[in-house]
Amino acid sequence: MLSAAESFNRITDGRYTNLIPEQGALTVLDPRGSRLDSSQLSRGATEQLYLAMRFALARQHARTTSLPLVLDDVLVNADPPRKRHLARELHVVATDLQVLLFTCHPETAELLAEVGCSTGRGPTNIVEMPR
Repeated sequence: MLSAAESFNRITDGRYTNLIPEQGALTVLDPRGSRLDSSQLSRGATEQLYLAMRFALARQHARTTSLPLVLDDVLVNADPPRKRHLARELHVVATDLQVLLFTCHPETAELLAEVGCSTGRGPTNIVEMPR
């Protein structure tokens, strides 16, 4: 099972290497071992941190119960490089779990399909809903 720290490391392309829970807070470490309180992260990085934690929790829960992971526009506050890393991580998560991602952004669906094809992680099924 992959941890939240591993997932967050991949999403941020190695900018943060570990997570340490400390007295009701969460500290992130960079490759040099410098500590940063999670409250000091940008909005996008904070959302990605919590997504990494959700991914790890969903994987752990999947050991006993098979439920899909339902997400809504989780790439919206990521900058372009992190969107790509996050799309890759969603495909990694989808090897363990069924992932349903809802978006109103066509470019998000295109990115997920493109990344799925380039990583060989299996099909990305895109269903366009009528408006």
